[in-house]
Amino acid sequence: AFKGSVEGRDYSQPFNDVDDLIEAGIKTLADYEVALQKFADTLGVKSRIGRIKSKERILEKVEEYNDLYLDGGVAHVVDVVRGRLVFETLDDLLSSLGVIAEYEDFEVVRFKPKIKNAIKNKVN
Repeated sequence: AFKGSVEGRDYSQPFNDVDDLIEAGIKTLADYEVALQKFADTLGVKSRIGRIKSKERILEKVEEYNDLYLDGGVAHVVDVVRGRLVFETLDDLLSSLGVIAEYEDFEVVRFKPKIKNAIKNKVN
């Protein structure tokens, strides 16, 4: 349970051991990469897969989460396998938001608006 509010949703993992969480991430990485690329192709953008989160970083996040979650722990580290969509312009991103919201194979849990290059590309 979350000490704060996340709209009643539970995004926790069924793991309490860091090594089990990493192993599950490694097993799902190839399927995730294929699914993310399919999503990117649907939108006409590029995809990037991140590295599996390191054990050290997972343990850091567990420490951070101990203040947020009543049960603390590994189960709340949800971005062991991660990827991103790369939009060339802000217009590309904005025109894709409806498709992203309705896409059934993924649910956007967190959005990091890193638009440093989008503005530069739009001007050129």
